[in-house]
Amino acid sequence: MPEYTQFMTNIQEEVLKSVKQAQEASLSAMASVREMASDQSEYGDRTYANGFATPAAVIENAFGFASLLMRSQKEYALKVAETMLNAQKMTADVAGDRTDRMSSRKGK
Repeated sequence: MPEYTQFMTNIQEEVLKSVKQAQEASLSAMASVREMASDQSEYGDRTYANGFATPAAVIENAFGFASLLMRSQKEYALKVAETMLNAQKMTADVAGDRTDRMSSRKGK
């Protein structure tokens, strides 16, 4: 069981690392958009009433994306678990076949 625990810990660490990288990339992109928008001040009023998203809408959008990301990660983890289970079953079947063949040879 320690091997399983270590395996899952490693996967979780990698997923968290990837999520943090995505968050950093998102923050960097927002900074770039902010800089680009500030350079375009000659295009008029940039208020929420003129079509820009409110901070609340931006947060809702970000969490909507995070929800999709979590759902995707869950589906991936379940597929990994299914693959591992299938591999375990095949290994047990092969081991059982070998044991049966060895037993039948001893009986002759």
